[in-house]
Amino acid sequence: MTVAVTGADSGIGKCFAYELMRRGHEVIEDDGLNLKDPAAVSHFLKRNKPAALIHCRDMSPELLSYSENIAECCAAENIPAMLISSCEVFGAVGDLSEKCLRMPKSDFGLKLCRSENAFSKYAENNFILRLPQIIYGQGGDNDIVCRLMNSAKVRKKFTLNCTCIYSSVYAADAAELGVDILMKGKRGIYHCANAGECTMFSFACETFRQLRLAGHEDYFDVAVDPFDSGGIGITLNCEAVEKAGIEPLDSWQNALKRCVKNM
Repeated sequence: MTVAVTGADSGIGKCFAYELMRRGHEVIEDDGLNLKDPAAVSHFLKRNKPAALIHCRDMSPELLSYSENIAECCAAENIPAMLISSCEVFGAVGDLSEKCLRMPKSDFGLKLCRSENAFSKYAENNFILRLPQIIYGQGGDNDIVCRLMNSAKVRKKFTLNCTCIYSSVYAADAAELGVDILMKGKRGIYHCANAGECTMFSFACETFRQLRLAGHEDYFDVAVDPFDSGGIGITLNCEAVEKAGIEPLDSWQNALKRCVKNM
């Protein structure tokens, strides 16, 4: 199967491309495709004739509105498409279900909503996969695990939020689940998160615990203290995955253990 992946050169797109190739599928990268130009997008699809497309490149406020071109051009070519979105689509706090209809509270949320609406216009042909706020294992300076590791090299004590509760996902797990959904073929909106909830405090504690268990001496003397800030984070209800007959992801602790091992 040939699958086009926008943004396959970095971040979550790179994880999706790797997972597809691991399963023996051919990946077509967008090579900097101009998403502003519907004619360029249409030509790209006609030339490469992918069996499906995964749209990962727009995970930034500047690019999100370009999803409309992807959705319309894929529909014209009858190509199933998956939009990689975010739980911040409605700026919600607390539990966020797949059918959440809260109004966006930020410019970023409005653009995410616009992207999702573009894909939802062709719901019979498309998938939307929402990721949580905490995504790790993508590498790079912005990856939360990398930030914790790098910071611990210069300071040995952290004070982190212990009250805001979040869902999280290991990027490799997100890609595996996303490809499972694509292959299953049941269109709709899905949430993608490892089982269980965490705070930034508990996530950091578990990160350094796994690093110590893996024998990394640099992190043996790192301490993490809790800080009560109040407030509520965003957690994802992932019922649609189970309803589609797809095995849900395992716990965030097990996922973090695999991430540290792979790093």
